[in-house]
Parts: sequence; C-alpha cells; structure tokens
Amino acid sequence: MDALTYEVPSQEDAHELLLFYRTLQNEQPYLHIYPDDALQSVEELQNYIHRLNQIGASHIVVAKECQRIIGCVTVEALTLPDHCGVGELGISVLKEYRDRGIGTRLMREVLSWAAGNSHIREIILHVADANRRAIHVYTELGFMIEDCGAAVYYHNAGSAGGGGGGGSAGAAESVLAQASGATHGTLCMRIDVAGQESSDLHA
Repeated sequence: MDALTYEVPSQEDAHELLLFYRTLQNEQPYLHIYPDDALQSVEELQNYIHRLNQIGASHIVVAKECQRIIGCVTVEALTLPDHCGVGELGISVLKEYRDRGIGTRLMREVLSWAAGNSHIREIILHVADANRRAIHVYTELGFMIEDCGAAVYYHNAGSAGGGGGGGSAGAAESVLAQASGATHGTLCMRIDVAGQESSDLHA
C-alpha cells in the first residue's frame, strides 16, 4: 500500500470526495452516508467543503492514497440553542482499507484540531450498541457513553456521518452513518475537548 496522507481537503478535492461517497453508498446501500441528500454533485460538495472549513466549530479531514480519498472524518457544529460549541462527529473508511488503523488516525487528527479550537468544547458521536470494537476504540480515545439527548440525534439526521456503525467493519474503521431515522440500538458518546492539550488527545 502506498503511503497515506491525512489532510484538510480543498474544494479541488470535491470530485474525489464524491467518488468516495458513491463507493460507500455501493458498499452500504442501506445506510445514509451523504452529508446531505442534496450533496450529490461536485459543485454541491465544493460548497460543503468550503462551509466546513469556514465554520469555527466544524472540520473535515480526509485520508488519501495517492490522490484517492479512502477515508473521511467530519465534525459538524450543532445549531440547537442549548448545544453551542458542540460538534457531531462522523467517520467513514472504504471497506478495503478498514482494520488498518486509518479510522483511528483520522479520529486523532480531528481530536487534535478540536483541542486547539476555542469554538468547540465537546464532540459527540453515535454508534450502534452492537459494535463493541468501535465502542472500545472510542473509549480508548477518551469518549464516554452518555445520554446526549434524542433532540441532538434527530436534529442532525441526514448530516455527515454521525450514526450507527457499519456492522462487519468494526473498530474506528467502521462506516458510521445514520440508518434512516432509527434510534433503536444506538449509543451516544461524548468527549470534552475544552481545556485539553493537543498532545493529550493526539497521543
């Protein structure tokens, strides 16, 4: 396998990101994996990337092999009044690249960013309660299982990535995406990044 790079994508990466999402759609057709139902063109994904790079409490990092995007993690700022400074995390890695630590590295990249960002104080994610390997990895990274509130889950239904695990994928390499509105069997996990040192979360 060629050397992987981890970087914040630019608008020029929109075409590769679209191919990435379409590949995930084929691998997990029963899961909603687009950041938004409308984001199915290069232009729409260019605007999406630009928006994530401009909002202080939102972020996106991709893993690339050569120029091909093979993994992606996003943090999207919640807009509910009582969730200021909270971001929801979603992560996806192509099936052939799972179980290689790529998802874990993507998680560490975004946690390192969050630790140095004054706009965000905590990150939440949703994961299938049967995905014990993923839950173990998230716990090792500092996430705790909590009641994040049904309102948060429904608020971000259809957003990039926060959702149930991809079943057979396992660990942080699982495709985390929301199944059509179902909350049964889903756990919420949370990590407080306010006041954390970047080295603590990136170790």
